[in-house]
Amino acid sequence: MTEILKDYGDEVDKIIDKKAKDAMKNLVRSTKQDAPVNSRSQGKHYKDQISSKTLKSETHKKSYLWYVNGDKYRLAHLLNNGHANRDGGRTPGDNHITRNAQIAIETYEREVKEAIQNGGS
Repeated sequence: MTEILKDYGDEVDKIIDKKAKDAMKNLVRSTKQDAPVNSRSQGKHYKDQISSKTLKSETHKKSYLWYVNGDKYRLAHLLNNGHANRDGGRTPGDNHITRNAQIAIETYEREVKEAIQNGGS
């Protein structure tokens, strides 16, 4: 019985890691699609610097980080949440990070529940 439970746990761990990796790839892709583009920007655009990486990689525990590479990392919060203008007004945020993160989390949770209910397959 112990061997069966161990095999099941290992299989579920593999599936959870695969689903987490897929969710992160989808989050990066969708935020790149929804990110605003400044046509006057010189050099790399904000959306081109959106990326992810594996932070912690142990046997059964991996964690992934979504981030903005390079010098455009400061824009992520301002574009997502809005910011004050020079004239005293405010620019509304477009919530491109928040919206896509919520979708990625919901999809990930649903797929993990399905994998566990289906016995790891």
